[in-house]
Amino acid sequence: MTGAAAAAEMLDQSIIVEPWEYAVAAALRVLVQIAADASTGDALLDLVDRYITLPIGSGHAVFATRLGLAVVDLAYTTGQARHARDRAADHLVHHAITIADGYVARLVLAHTAPELLAPHQAAQLTATLAAAGLHSSSPADEMRFRLNAALPAPPPPPPGSVPLRERIS
Repeated sequence: MTGAAAAAEMLDQSIIVEPWEYAVAAALRVLVQIAADASTGDALLDLVDRYITLPIGSGHAVFATRLGLAVVDLAYTTGQARHARDRAADHLVHHAITIADGYVARLVLAHTAPELLAPHQAAQLTATLAAAGLHSSSPADEMRFRLNAALPAPPPPPPGSVPLRERIS
C-alpha cells in the first residue's frame, strides 16, 4: 500500500464530528489525491464548499483564515477549478474585511496572491492592520521590537571614539 493509499484509508476510518473537522479532512483528501497524482476535481469542490459553509465561532477567526489560505493554495496548486479557487478567495477576503481583526488582516496581506486581492481590499486590510497597531511587520519583527524595547539602552561610546562605519569608509 502506498503512502497516499494509507493516508486515504486513515481518513476514511476517521470519526469526524465537528464541521471544522470535516473541512480539515476535506483539505487532507485533496492533499492525498495530489500525492497520488489523482484528479482532485470533486474533492476540491467539496473542500471549497465545506470551507465556505464553515461556521466561524468566536475566537476561531485566525483558524478559519489559515484554513482559507490553505484552501486557496490547494485550489491554486491543483490547477483545476479556477472558479472554486476564486470562490474560496472571495470568501476569505470578505471574511477578513468583515471581521476587521488585525491578525487576520496580517495573514491575508502576507499570504494572498496579489491577483486575488483588489487594491481597495488591500487598503481596507492595511487600515485594519494599522488600527490594531500591528502595521505590516511580521511576527518575527514584532518579537524583535519587543525584545529590543525590553533590553537596556547600550552605554554611550567613550569620548573620542570613531564609529565603525566611519573607520571602514
